[in-house]
Amino acid sequence: MASLLNFISSALSLFGDMAESCDFVISCAGSSITLPVAPASYDVTAQYHNETVAVNNYGDIRMLGMKGLKSISFSSLLPAQDYSWAHHLTDPWSIVKQIEEYASIVPRQPARLSISGTSINMNVSIDEFKYSQQDCSGDIYYTLTFSEYPYILTKSGIQNEVTGLNSRVAEIKKETTTQVHAGDHLLDVSARVTRGLKIAEQGVKRLKLYKTLIKGGATTGSILVIKDAEKWVKQ
Repeated sequence: MASLLNFISSALSLFGDMAESCDFVISCAGSSITLPVAPASYDVTAQYHNETVAVNNYGDIRMLGMKGLKSISFSSLLPAQDYSWAHHLTDPWSIVKQIEEYASIVPRQPARLSISGTSINMNVSIDEFKYSQQDCSGDIYYTLTFSEYPYILTKSGIQNEVTGLNSRVAEIKKETTTQVHAGDHLLDVSARVTRGLKIAEQGVKRLKLYKTLIKGGATTGSILVIKDAEKWVKQ
């Protein structure tokens, strides 16, 4: 096991810039976890409910179904030792406890998974959390599995000025996690967060959040946990 950790340490020292540029952040109920060792890979499964139907006097035909929920899984370790390649080091058992609290929080609400440098920044349910210890190092090895959690769209009663139809808005999100990427204008960040609010509220909320981000000093690389599309905490 020691030789394996030495190999990982050597590999990460060679590709340190890549490892440091990728953060896996799980957030829920106003708090967040940045995983101390970024998983080497992750798997995304996108389901499409297509079916084959047998038709008399014709044979099999393929019916195209609706898009299903994405699932994401990855494995890594929570280090108990102060390895040079580990970041955001903290007690591994405290992270285990926090993830379990996110998965079973009451009142029930989804968590949010964000992987910097990718398009993954989504509400999720924590479906499975497996962990174990394999040696005397105290390190915890784990696998996490998530499913996409879409907010149910409901009629808002607000009429769209363009179509003349009632708009459909998502259930109010109490918190959103996002990251300020290179080239992002803070107004674009505000737009990402307020998208999905009632049309009548979007403009006011967007401008208010934009001013808050400027005053708070949000900069490139900042991971923001934004509550009620107004207050935010820089990670």
